[in-house]
Amino acid sequence: MTVEIRPAVEADFAQLCVLFDELDELHRQARPDMFRKPAGDARSRDDVRWLIGGDDGTILVAHDRDHLTGLAVVLRRSPPAHPLLVSRKVVEIDNIVVHSAYRRRGIGRQLVAACIAWAKERGADDVEIAVHDFNVAATQFYSALGFEMSIHRLRRRLG
Repeated sequence: MTVEIRPAVEADFAQLCVLFDELDELHRQARPDMFRKPAGDARSRDDVRWLIGGDDGTILVAHDRDHLTGLAVVLRRSPPAHPLLVSRKVVEIDNIVVHSAYRRRGIGRQLVAACIAWAKERGADDVEIAVHDFNVAATQFYSALGFEMSIHRLRRRLG
């Protein structure tokens, strides 16, 4: 399925919230120790407006006519300056979700390709994405698109 990918606009807010809720529910179900359902929208209009209008990030949306089928949040990140670190420009795919009714149709691949194009337009050296350990399907998806494991972050719960 080919959909159009475009930057989100403020009028998309309600549909963005539906997609974000779907993603957030996945995280709440898998990691209730880290994620909870907020009383209102998890992302305020101001947060979304900042992302849409900012120079350091955007929300890309996939849409089929007037219906949003997926979204990707991309952000420019500046790794800390340190004499041991090679200076590089990084874009992070912060969130990506395809509406459950539209999955397995290539929309996620199109969103990732649009994120990579966005990063290239801004002179990025790397595109990165963090994936929770429970999300094996996402890890396999990104690996199939050429992403490689960069770091393992371990934790130890206290108390």
